[in-house]
Amino acid sequence: MNTTPLVSVLVFAYKHEPYIRQCIDGIMMQKTSFPFEIVVHDDASPDGTAGIIREYEALYPDIIKPVYQKENQYANGGFLLFEKFMCPIAQGKYLAFCEGDDYWTDPFKLQKQIDFLERHPEYASCFHNALVKVENKDRVVESERIFTSLRTGEYSGNEILSKWIIPFASLVFRKNLTDRFLASDRLAFGDVFLFLNLCCLGKVYCINEAMSVYRVNSGSITVRMYNDEQIYKKIILQFKDMDQRSEYRFTKAMKYQIFTARFNYLMFCIRNKRVLKFIQLFFLLMVTSPVSFVKSIIEKNKTRRQQPK
Repeated sequence: MNTTPLVSVLVFAYKHEPYIRQCIDGIMMQKTSFPFEIVVHDDASPDGTAGIIREYEALYPDIIKPVYQKENQYANGGFLLFEKFMCPIAQGKYLAFCEGDDYWTDPFKLQKQIDFLERHPEYASCFHNALVKVENKDRVVESERIFTSLRTGEYSGNEILSKWIIPFASLVFRKNLTDRFLASDRLAFGDVFLFLNLCCLGKVYCINEAMSVYRVNSGSITVRMYNDEQIYKKIILQFKDMDQRSEYRFTKAMKYQIFTARFNYLMFCIRNKRVLKFIQLFFLLMVTSPVSFVKSIIEKNKTRRQQPK
């Protein structure tokens, strides 16, 4: 019997003590016709995350492959965790992902995606829909789906890169493609850079079934970065850099992302009373993207009027 894992599931954990059990349990419940491994990277969590991972390591020593950091590595770049610490030790032909505070809900998730990729070697990757769980103190709101407009079928690079339509915990792709990834040292979001590489290297397929949960809470990276001015600057530089390195294959999507980052930066300046920067961004958007800028302002005002007082 072949015990070499066909799939390596990469789990990124940091301060996920309340969630990491649910994450690992969702992976361990997978019913597959092939072996898989779980590479768990704990980025020097100050809570009990590493202790819980050690419990699972003791229970499933042939499946759980932990990486315990003594110093936090994310500050050196999020993509570095994947590139330097996790990918080199992953044995699988395919790589799957799950953040430590997200989790899988369908026990046949991996089997469905691997069956598709094995039958269709022309596809670089496969993703699926997901539920979203928003946690605000003691209140939990869970919607039916993150993306109600997703369809089963192939997606183009511009479709994927112009808007965030791939839940990170849904992605599975061929590991051998990592040898051909573009180089970049200007990363604000490692997942977007990963999607860019996959779009450059093959076709991307969506299974429109919600098979995982994306959790948003006060400690999530998405929420923390909302109030970090440097992130907006890094996002703009990242998409300019990605456009150049991909030889302008997805310029339409890159321009859209740059506009969106500038508009969100403008909203940040309003919230934080950054008057000078607001004026600079306002005139820049009016000159470079006047129609999109006006439409975004109208949409923003419409959303605010619809919110309960």
